[in-house]
Amino acid sequence: MSKGTGFTDQSWKTSESFPKDWIANKWKSGYAITNVSYGDNEWAVVMSKGTGYGIQSWKTFSTFPDEWIKEKWNSKYYITQIGHGNGLWAVVMTKDCGIYQQAWKTNATYPNDWISEHWDDNFHLNTIAHSPDLWGMAMSKGTGYTRQSWKTSTAFPTEWIKEKSGGNLTTTT
Repeated sequence: MSKGTGFTDQSWKTSESFPKDWIANKWKSGYAITNVSYGDNEWAVVMSKGTGYGIQSWKTFSTFPDEWIKEKWNSKYYITQIGHGNGLWAVVMTKDCGIYQQAWKTNATYPNDWISEHWDDNFHLNTIAHSPDLWGMAMSKGTGYTRQSWKTSTAFPTEWIKEKSGGNLTTTT
């Protein structure tokens, strides 16, 4: 949870299947998808008002959707969320979200060097997910992020998060 998001209202849903009907109804009420994750055999989707986002599009796929992402990029959509669970990749792409340049990658191992290279070019990691055999992530310009730090760990990094939170960083993904 973070301060300063600008969000005015939020709603969330957990479901064993991806909650497509719920998302469609929330879009009609002015909400936008701001988080997608999977755990405990359920999808968790957070939708928020006050995002400033334009039109969104999402799909679920059994393999990472390289071609669909490229098609959406051609229409000026950018990846704002990636999730993986129950054998499916969920990707959310958004127009008019502040992002003006983006790179994405899939890799069998965590791509430390790729992230560092993009940080050196002022990109920031805005979403990441992992299947049993593949990492999927996007780094973007225009996120509003100014400084980032990351850590990989086989156990949840509670102490590291506390340490970084004390340095005025908030968890983003």
